[in-house]
Amino acid sequence: MVIAGGGVAAAALACLLRNDGFGVVLLTRRRRSRVAQAPVIEALPEATVRLLAEVGLDGALVAAGAVAVRGFDNTYGPGGARTLDGVWTHVDRLQLARECLLVARRRGAAVLPVSTIGPLVDLPGSGIRVRVGERDLRAVAAVDATGRAARWSRPVARSGSEGATMFTGPGCTRARPGRVVRVRDGWAYRLEHPHASTVGVVRRPGAGVTALDDVLAGGLDVDDPERFVRVGIRPAAVQWSCRPVGPGRIAVGDAALALSPLAGQGLRFAVSSALAAAAVLRTWNGGVWKGGVWNGGTWSDGARALALDYYRCFVEGVRLRHLATLAAIAGAQASGSAAPDDLHGNLLDPGRRLRWAARVERVGVNRGGRIVAGECCVLPDGGLVRWVGGVDLLCLRDAVADGRTPAQMCAALARLGIADASAHVLIAWALRVGALG
Repeated sequence: MVIAGGGVAAAALACLLRNDGFGVVLLTRRRRSRVAQAPVIEALPEATVRLLAEVGLDGALVAAGAVAVRGFDNTYGPGGARTLDGVWTHVDRLQLARECLLVARRRGAAVLPVSTIGPLVDLPGSGIRVRVGERDLRAVAAVDATGRAARWSRPVARSGSEGATMFTGPGCTRARPGRVVRVRDGWAYRLEHPHASTVGVVRRPGAGVTALDDVLAGGLDVDDPERFVRVGIRPAAVQWSCRPVGPGRIAVGDAALALSPLAGQGLRFAVSSALAAAAVLRTWNGGVWKGGVWNGGTWSDGARALALDYYRCFVEGVRLRHLATLAAIAGAQASGSAAPDDLHGNLLDPGRRLRWAARVERVGVNRGGRIVAGECCVLPDGGLVRWVGGVDLLCLRDAVADGRTPAQMCAALARLGIADASAHVLIAWALRVGALG
């Protein structure tokens, strides 16, 4: 397998493929400057940390100097300032990527620095060829992990054109909770770490800032804005590949879908897309690797088509849900009212009659790390879901048939061994996403 890129998504997929015995070559861009890159602090929600551990990269987090910080201050929404509960892991994304790449190398992935990444050439029945310098590399499949450049996954489309003006400043011995605030024509955030602090100001094109003024510094609770240095402007709009997967090639991370930093889900998608792509590549392989040698030409057309459709739907579902979340935030701002965090209040109405609202279709599902045909729930936003928190959603569908009220549904789920508290959370989630109506 050839993977173009050296970020977290590339390293995570390389680790997964090496665990399966695949040969992996990572094509990384050779740095042209010896000037140290400015650190970029990110805040990882707990779900992202769990995904990194699933891939075996939790040690990379530790090596990168990650610190756990409780709470996140959100004054962006129209509902006023509030502190979100939970633990966020603050880490320098660039250092995390370097540590993840070291783990991939230790697991046997070859890392090949290159000046340019050439185009792909499809070899029908025998894989992919890519030009590297004066030689050609042949591979079973090629993975695009080149970030927003999406070198093997163009064309791309975008929603919006915002840019993030980035500032780096001194670290804090005891990192405070991250903070996000509304500013004129956009929003801004501040994240701290013992080694450095990052401020990002996200605005429409042409509305960038050259320095942290007193208004910005006050809103972000920055005491020494004069010590923050502007390090550049980075794209912040949602961007996606119009063809994230095709015969013998697949895109992961930002190359497939670059999310808005507002939702803080970029690294989560990087790792989850690597897990999904690994399942697709295992399915394409079909068990014909023997002694590290590809026997070629034995992919099942049906299995390949199923895996292709699975990954398209996976990326599209994340994209649609992300855009819907951003639209809901914008709508709440326009109306001046806060969107509800959950629908637990609905569960307190014992007379409410619920119904199952999601279609169930037979599609490709990830089972045991491979894509197989199975039943899946199609949410109103197009997302495909079968399991939530370890619970089969078809059990929730059957529980509606057993009893229409929340109490009756909880009783039906209890007979399946699902605790009452978990049942309430599951029903609230299903109401929020439209699986129940």
